[in-house]
Amino acid sequence: VGITFIIISLLVLIWSNSLVNRIKKLKDKVDNINNDDYDHKMIYDYDDELYTLEVAIENMRVYLKEQEAYKNLCVSMLPDGSSAVSSLLARQVLSIPMHTELDESQLSYIVNTIVSSIQ
Repeated sequence: VGITFIIISLLVLIWSNSLVNRIKKLKDKVDNINNDDYDHKMIYDYDDELYTLEVAIENMRVYLKEQEAYKNLCVSMLPDGSSAVSSLLARQVLSIPMHTELDESQLSYIVNTIVSSIQ
């Protein structure tokens, strides 16, 4: 009975140490989620809950990087202080007031303004 207890205790100790090391690696990955120089690749021997968590963290990291790239694209500023995307859209999109409450005089004013700016 004594040797069995020692063997089981050693196995539990090895297993728990392995588990703690994997959790430490995941924590390190989360701590470096925004660090492009950090090696985010992790190798797992089997598919378990920690592997699923690692995949979710990696997906979140990629999603955040894509959002950051998109955010930087949208708010990139031109030398005059305007947004590049806003300036591009202002040259390509014509927005006119449209709603069901416009009366004849308002509609005439909108149409006349557009026609005069085109001519």
